[in-house]
Amino acid sequence: MKGIVSRLASAALVVGGIVTASTAALAVTNVSNHSITCNTVSGTATFQPPLNATGTVGMEIQIKGNLADCIDNTDAGVLVDSGTFSGTLHDPTSFCVDLITTFQAPVVETGSLTYRWKANRTTPITPTHSTQVVNNRTSDLYDPAAGVEPLTSGGTFGSGKYVTLSLGTASVSGAFTGGDSGASSSNIIVSRETFHLIHTLCDVGVPPRTGFKTLNFSIGSITLQ
Repeated sequence: MKGIVSRLASAALVVGGIVTASTAALAVTNVSNHSITCNTVSGTATFQPPLNATGTVGMEIQIKGNLADCIDNTDAGVLVDSGTFSGTLHDPTSFCVDLITTFQAPVVETGSLTYRWKANRTTPITPTHSTQVVNNRTSDLYDPAAGVEPLTSGGTFGSGKYVTLSLGTASVSGAFTGGDSGASSSNIIVSRETFHLIHTLCDVGVPPRTGFKTLNFSIGSITLQ
């Protein structure tokens, strides 16, 4: 009996040692003042009311998306596998041209985006959420053909141009504030729909159009810092 008790006690000590070592290895990193960049961005921006050719009223923009290829710029040892973001922005106009006119001055925008971060299980983090307060929006056109070399097959990208949206930041709280409340943060997303398609759907025209309701994006970059 004494032998059994002794072996059980030894086993408990071994298990206890493993748990202690494991706990030490999984120390939680505080990323409040860190910076993060995610270069794989996909999601939707839904306009209510839809973008249209008159734009007599303001609108809400409901944004949600997914993030991957995220890098902690402050500590490369912190691994963030993915993230999500969502929020509602308030725009002063639903006029289509205001959204897709190139080189326009920033438009005042209010609202916020909430980010939820999924760290790798080997490098847990705290906090796990960020809140970005948005204060403006700018738009431009992206022409991929201008920066793409001819394909090895001999084909070309095409002549389509796409809409880019960039959001200005008033502040960031929670995770990844960069130590200065996110003063240098940036968001840019690129539409999957061409400028021509968006403009066509916005146009009153004949037959009458119902407006452009949802912008899909699968290219972009988000940095909180």
